[in-house]
Amino acid sequence: MTPEVDAGFAQLARERTARHPLRTYLTVPAGRILTFWFTPRTELLPISGHLWPIGRRWDDDPVDFAVTVLFGALNIFYVALAIFGVRKFLRDGGSALQRGWTMPLVLLIVFIAVRSAFLTRVETPEPRYVLECFPAVLALGALAWLPRGASDPRAAPDGS
Repeated sequence: MTPEVDAGFAQLARERTARHPLRTYLTVPAGRILTFWFTPRTELLPISGHLWPIGRRWDDDPVDFAVTVLFGALNIFYVALAIFGVRKFLRDGGSALQRGWTMPLVLLIVFIAVRSAFLTRVETPEPRYVLECFPAVLALGALAWLPRGASDPRAAPDGS
């Protein structure tokens, strides 16, 4: 690309940003984050991983389409489980939160948020770049299985 063409694109970007700053700084990055997190993880599988247009994809190969939908649903499940686990921990673990259990939780959430925010600014991002966040998502999701009061380290196993 020549410097003149690059300068022309830069000018076009400045004009678009001036006209619609919320689109540039909020809508487009939010759409990128949704794409990163909810794209089916099929890179290493012998399937296409494409969902749109739905009718044509189903007609072309129903098994491929069904597996892609399943992996997309799995992403939604993992993220929802992490959100549920964090909410449950914050709701049920009041006394434990004052004794230092907040920091690991905050570090995992900050890691996920910073990674997601960083990827909105990368020139050529790919959904596979959030795979590093899935161990943190699974750890946060595991909080959903804590029994009530289990987040308090001084609680006795028998509940007394």
